Amino acid sequence: MKSSKISTDARPQRGIVSPKVVRQQGFSVIEAMVGFVILGITITALCGGFSFGFNTIKLSQEEVRADQILVQKLETLRIYKWNAINNLFIMANFTNYYSTSNTLHGVTYSGTMNVTNFPATGESYSNTLKQVTATVSWFSEGKNHTRSMSTLVSQNGLLTYTNSP
Repeated sequence: MKSSKISTDARPQRGIVSPKVVRQQGFSVIEAMVGFVILGITITALCGGFSFGFNTIKLSQEEVRADQILVQKLETLRIYKWNAINNLFIMANFTNYYSTSNTLHGVTYSGTMNVTNFPATGESYSNTLKQVTATVSWFSEGKNHTRSMSTLVSQNGLLTYTNSP
């Protein structure tokens, strides 16, 4: 029995013709176009994501400013005397501005203060309470936005603890 030798030598042997190996030298036009399309979609999605994020931040800043305006207006009720609240001497309409850049006004907030009787009628203390509702609205990003806050004001509230006449 003859044993055959299997050569592991990578060098070509004499007399044996090896097939030519076809090597690719670069990318085809179709592969390059597919790559550019994928890159374009990725960049477009990235820009859209940034735009959405910046608009969300801007709207959040406007909403926080609206809340600040409402809290400021309702906190000023602490220094009013009961006669001023009871006789509706509170300024009913107001305007405030908010700007994130160096523009003159930026967003304009229009607000109202509404004083009504305490909703629970028939209670012994209902004539010593008023409900005050502050509402602010503004126009931004093509939409109208509105925020509202309410509080109760008592005749025997915080002002009675001050020494003011």
